[in-house]
Amino acid sequence: MKMTQGLLDGTVPHYTQLQQHSTEEENMLTVPRHMLVRPGEPQHGINIAVTPEDHKEKKRKIDAKYRLGCKTRKEELRIRLQNLRAEKEQLKREKESCSKEDNSMAQQLQSTELEIGHLKREIGHSKKVISRQTHMLETLSQDPLVQQLMVQLGCSFTHPPKITHLS
Repeated sequence: MKMTQGLLDGTVPHYTQLQQHSTEEENMLTVPRHMLVRPGEPQHGINIAVTPEDHKEKKRKIDAKYRLGCKTRKEELRIRLQNLRAEKEQLKREKESCSKEDNSMAQQLQSTELEIGHLKREIGHSKKVISRQTHMLETLSQDPLVQQLMVQLGCSFTHPPKITHLS
C-alpha cells in the first residue's frame, strides 16, 4: 500500500483548511458566508453591494464611465469628420486640377490633329510635285537634243537615261 500512496502524492492537490469562525462573527455578517469572496479568488459574478449607497456609487461609476465613453467617441468622430472634410477638399482640388489638365490636353490634341492634317496635305502636294518633275525628267531625257546637251555639260542622272540613237 505504501507504493500507491507515494505515486498519488504529487497528483492530488492539497487544500488548506478554512479557518473556523465563531458564530458571533457569522451573526454580524449581512451576507451568508458561502457568498463571501476570499482574498485572491475571483468573484464569479457575485454582487456584494449591500447598501443603497453602494448601489448608487456603483451606478454613478458606471454612468460616469458611459459618459466618458460617449465623450471619447464624440471626439473621435469629430476628428474623423474633420479629416474626411480635409480629404474631401483635397479631392475637390485634385478633381479641378484634373479637369483643367483634361481640357488643356483636349485642346492640345485638337491642335495636333490640325497640324497632322496640314502635314498630310503638304506631303500629298510634295508627292505630286516630285511625280511631275520625275515624269518631266524622264520625258526630256528621251529627247536626243537634250541627251547631247547633257553629255556636253557632264550631267548624269541617278538612273541612266534611255539613250536612243542619234540620227
